[in-house]
Amino acid sequence: MQLRNPAGVHAPVAAYSHQIEVSPGARWLVLSGQIGLGLDGVPPSDPVGQIEVALDNIRRNLEAAGMGGRPRQADLLTRRRYRR
Repeated sequence: MQLRNPAGVHAPVAAYSHQIEVSPGARWLVLSGQIGLGLDGVPPSDPVGQIEVALDNIRRNLEAAGMGGRPRQADLLTRRRYRR
C-alpha cells in the first residue's frame, strides 16, 4: 500500500493522504475527499469555481498515479458531492 500527496494538488488540510494505492495484483487507487482548494491553499470565491477545482484535483490525482486521461464512468467506484 502506498500513501501519496501529489505535488499538483494542494497540501492536505488535516492528517490524511490524498491517495492510497493498493497493489499488487490489482490496480486500486483510493482518493480522499477532494475539496476546492488550489495549490495555493485558497478556494475560489464562487461555488462553481470550487467544484471545478475539486474535480480538477481528482484529475490531477489520477494523473499523478499514472491513471490520467479521462476516466470512464465505469472506472469510478464512487463519487459523492456535498454542498452546503
